[in-house]
Amino acid sequence: MGVSAGELRLLGDSIDWLRNEKGESLRKLRTAVTEALDLTWQNPAISSYFDRFVGAVHKLFEALHWNKMIPDEAILEAGSEGKPPRFLPDPAHLLEEFQKLQWFCATNRFSIGELELFYIIALLQHRMVPEGVMSETLRLVDEVGNVVLLHDPEMRGRNLALFSDGLRYRFRAVQALAVMSAFGVIGEDLERPPKKLEARKLADLLPPAEDIQAVTGYVLPKHQLPFQAFSMAVALTKIAEDPSRDSPQSRQEISELGSALVEADREVLARETIPEARRKALTNLAQAALARSVFLMDQETSIMTYSHLRSRVGKRKFSHRRMFGALTDNESKLRLLNFLYANGRGNPYRYKERFELHFGKDKLEFVSKEQGFALVRPIKPSEEETEEISSK
Repeated sequence: MGVSAGELRLLGDSIDWLRNEKGESLRKLRTAVTEALDLTWQNPAISSYFDRFVGAVHKLFEALHWNKMIPDEAILEAGSEGKPPRFLPDPAHLLEEFQKLQWFCATNRFSIGELELFYIIALLQHRMVPEGVMSETLRLVDEVGNVVLLHDPEMRGRNLALFSDGLRYRFRAVQALAVMSAFGVIGEDLERPPKKLEARKLADLLPPAEDIQAVTGYVLPKHQLPFQAFSMAVALTKIAEDPSRDSPQSRQEISELGSALVEADREVLARETIPEARRKALTNLAQAALARSVFLMDQETSIMTYSHLRSRVGKRKFSHRRMFGALTDNESKLRLLNFLYANGRGNPYRYKERFELHFGKDKLEFVSKEQGFALVRPIKPSEEETEEISSK
């Protein structure tokens, strides 16, 4: 979870010769910011650590302003005699004041916008730990995400210095914390039952599969396991439902992610420090994602995943009814059925009798031992036939 100066590049090595009004090196001030950030990030509930970080950020902003590197748009309140300018948003008006700064942050000239964003993200984490998540916090997370991830094409066009991986990973960690808290998967309110989790609706609010491992390092240790299970389940669902899911690259990614999610799910089930209702919510989300993707994995991983779903790990096994229920289209259900048949064999008509009810109006036809089953769709009458029937 440690910070490196590379996360807050500013002018790089060229700041060695820049100093503040008192003659202090900007490199020294930048190092003070990164060290204070590391401390408050690991201990977000300790206000004195956060205050130290805020003081270090403000001092660096003052030095940059003294060197005439801060544009007017980044000054929230002009200074007066005996009172320095204000560069950091007031926590009481955070959303409103961040909106005034978002274009300055997105432009990121000299990477100073990144300095402002580090303050915003650290403040979000500091506020969420003791207070939980409110609707305004979720909206602010969304607004900050538009800047950090450069979703807006105009912001991308104005951006002069790409944001560091460290900033993006910290934002993703706070974003996940907000989403998980809003859904009741983490938080201090143990009486509030978790909301129903639907991976398809969460995909845009959590890190992509390739970032999960890196982001985990920025999540508080007590939340790392829930974060991994939560994020991997969402990412696996997204990949498994993508049109390119049958490409060799996607199938390999699905197999690797599925294998990791099985391990995370086992750990969640065994972690008695996670309240029962939250463990159930997490494992339901994870197992639904595994059911949606088991037939897309390589043979070894798919058998291991199926065994996990059907074993009595926890209080109940994941039924075939729930497996089919996790899928939204009959083509995917057919692939699941053929996976079950290929690895179970037995009398094909028993499979037809047992599973055809999951296909609605479509019927199943056994083709061969090699091909398994095919769908037989009801033939719709032509317009002429429809008119003829209605006239009788």
